[in-house]
Order: sequence, then structure tokens, then C-alpha cells
Amino acid sequence: MENKHNFDYLIERLSLRLNLNFSLSAEGTCRLFFDGDEVNFEVNNEVLYIYAPLCDSKSLEDKTCINLLKENHLGDNFLSISPQTMEVCLNLVITSSEDYDRFEQSLSQFVDKLRRIKIKIETNDFEDNQESEQRAYSLSDLMSHAISV
Repeated sequence: MENKHNFDYLIERLSLRLNLNFSLSAEGTCRLFFDGDEVNFEVNNEVLYIYAPLCDSKSLEDKTCINLLKENHLGDNFLSISPQTMEVCLNLVITSSEDYDRFEQSLSQFVDKLRRIKIKIETNDFEDNQESEQRAYSLSDLMSHAISV
């Protein structure tokens, strides 16, 4: 249970940084929106899972699936399909030993990657663009809001 306390601390610090009032629910979950992009947080098995829907898996073409897998080769994030919604999700795992600065940096990079992949899916353009790969958002620069889940 000590690990959940560190996750509570990370989320509390994020709440203060974003100037929003939110926390993990009793079930260990919360949902934030960064400029409209849904990002879910869920503590399970002493790990904080962060995941965000990208698109409906049923509407993906084979080529897009291959490009999505290439996009995440050897990265900090990984892809999955939600068994409940059948959406393709971008995922990030945070361990209980993570300090706040590293957590915020990882989350900023996650949100940036989420946006870039969504644009690539919408435009069906998976060509390498080094300029966009170098950009990273600061979480405090994004319009954010939270809802209870």
C-alpha cells in the first residue's frame, strides 16, 4: 500500500502544478484532458498505468497497424487494445520509485507523442519528421481539466 501513497503524491503534485483540484479515486483512478486529449491514470498491481485512446481498432487498415507498431519500437510507450472499448491505446508505466520531476517529464513526453500519433493516424502520414519529434510540451502550458472516474 506504500506504493499507492507515492502515486497519490505524484498525482497531488500534478494537480497543484496544473492548478486543478483532482486526486486518485478510492479505486486508484482519475482522468485528465489535455487540450481535449483524454489521459487515464490507474493504479493496479503496485504500478501506475497511464493510457490514452488513439483510435478504434476495428477501423484500422493493416498498413496503419504496422506503422503504429513501428512508431513505438524501443520507445518508453507501448500500444495496446482495450478489451472493454476495443480502442487502440498509447500506454506508459510509472513505478512507485519515480520522483515527481521524472514523472512530469515522462507525462509531458507521453502527451506530446499522443498528439503526434493522433495526427499521423488522421492524416495517414507516418513519414519521419525529425522536427516534430524534437518538440515537447510543458504540461502547465496545456488547457487541462479533470473528471472523476
